[in-house]
Amino acid sequence: MYLTEFEEPESALSAITKSLELEPEDSLAWQILGDTYLELHKIIQAKEAYKRSYQIDNQNIVAANSYVDILRDYLKEKDEAYQIFKEIEIQYEIQGYPDVKELQLANFAIYDENWGIAKTHWLHLINNIDNNNYGGIMNSWQFSAALAIKLGYGERLLEVFENPKFNYKVSPLYIVIKVLVYNNPDYITNEVAFEARAVALELYKKMTDYISK
Repeated sequence: MYLTEFEEPESALSAITKSLELEPEDSLAWQILGDTYLELHKIIQAKEAYKRSYQIDNQNIVAANSYVDILRDYLKEKDEAYQIFKEIEIQYEIQGYPDVKELQLANFAIYDENWGIAKTHWLHLINNIDNNNYGGIMNSWQFSAALAIKLGYGERLLEVFENPKFNYKVSPLYIVIKVLVYNNPDYITNEVAFEARAVALELYKKMTDYISK
């Protein structure tokens, strides 16, 4: 909300800080503060903001999911991240985000170097995509794919996306995974159809930024 309104994260930070001075128990405001700090690459501050948001409202699945991600992926606190995930696991189903739950299970499996389990979750996601919320929260599909590539499972993930039940909904993500695995960014501008190019380029930027961190 604040990032959209003010465009620049610094402006959003000022606005949300003032908002929290008036309503310090606003879980959503703390969540947005976490998003803003993350945009500014202030990881510790983002962690504390997401943590506070979750403490205020333990059913705020967006804040809790971000808290899990930042603990595991940025701060390497995998055990604590898994503990929080187990606390909120049922909320993914209740609030209509079964795909994000399954992505998190795949993420933890990859950190445990268990591609067999991660592959099972990815296959289930793709084969049931029409029954899931594809967008997820915080575009979880693209970041989970980026995580798999970052940790050395890009080629194996690409094979999953090439399974017989491939769905057009994952086409832009599949394209970017392929580009990242084969390190061929020119493929998007030279080979991808115009109507899919903008989406693929945006995904490519977000995923490369994530992988580089």
